[in-house]
Amino acid sequence: MVLTKKTTILHIDTEKYWRGGQQQTVYLHQELLRLGWHSILLCPPASKTQQHCAEKHIPVTTCKMRNDADIIAALKISGIVKKERVNIIVAHTAQAISLAIPAVKRNKNCKLVAIRRVDFHVGKNALSRWKYTTNLLDRIAAVSGAIKNILISDGIAQEKISVIHDCIDLHKFTNSPSPDALRVKLQIPENNFIIGTVAALAGHKDYPNLLQAAKIVLNLKRNITFIAVGSGGDEQVLKELHKELNLADSFKFVGFQEDVGQFLKLFDLFVLPSKTEGLGSSLLDAMAMGLPVIATNAGGIPEIVEHNKNGLVVKKQNPQALAEAIIKMAEDEDLRKKFAEEGLKRVERFSVRNIVEQYITLFKNL
Repeated sequence: MVLTKKTTILHIDTEKYWRGGQQQTVYLHQELLRLGWHSILLCPPASKTQQHCAEKHIPVTTCKMRNDADIIAALKISGIVKKERVNIIVAHTAQAISLAIPAVKRNKNCKLVAIRRVDFHVGKNALSRWKYTTNLLDRIAAVSGAIKNILISDGIAQEKISVIHDCIDLHKFTNSPSPDALRVKLQIPENNFIIGTVAALAGHKDYPNLLQAAKIVLNLKRNITFIAVGSGGDEQVLKELHKELNLADSFKFVGFQEDVGQFLKLFDLFVLPSKTEGLGSSLLDAMAMGLPVIATNAGGIPEIVEHNKNGLVVKKQNPQALAEAIIKMAEDEDLRKKFAEEGLKRVERFSVRNIVEQYITLFKNL
């Protein structure tokens, strides 16, 4: 296939929520459009992705996609591929691969690329194994080298896998409002040091690790406030643990926020306590805002944060190690400045333009 700007690329994202993966989908779609490519984004109606695109005036198409075996959705996708003469389908979720395969089978000139953003093994059931190994799937873009290694260990051919990291809009939060009013609203004392995270309240983000570390930190230092931005299914369990640890107003859950930038401007330090992580794109957002960062050694995180160069990397699921790193950073302003400066240099390589150029190269090499 000869790739030109007449090539039609169909992105499929099946999720209804808005998390890092959905932001990455929109970044790729939007940049391809800006560069003059014919790019189509398909997502569920009334999903957060559809709402985001509507607000930002980004072209989007919707289709109900209930599960991997949704025959009606698969037929609709096949119809779109035929009508729009789609040359490449980019499946941004595991479910999207299942729904795209019939379209590729019926349209022989259409190529299929899957993006793998999670650092756990491919499911052991026959369907999961088949859809990642079938010749109908032409290429897998892993968002970190760690994910690539897991896929290889699952028996997927190395030559089928390319590593393309997640990207970041370096100026996304430049115009976010000053955090002064937010500090007052959240009733944070003026002299308190603020430690924040932006992550879904989900198991792999390992909030218990952060909550337990916060307890250790607060037993030693009182002028600190922790803030967690995000929502998710573990909310009730985490709030019970928060109560059990008696963290009170020293650790605030503020839920999902439309303007994350205002919170990043409020933070003095960013922490990501995950036990599994494909890459950790929230770290990129924090670094782009000039924040020093602490993260665990989960998944692809060490591909973003180099220990003692642009941040601190600690062992995952180790609250004591995380607490010690937090205290070290809170007490050393010079170290925070050094890491912040190095972080700003590091994120340049993850810019939207750089990463999308890598996808275009991948498409050309199909």
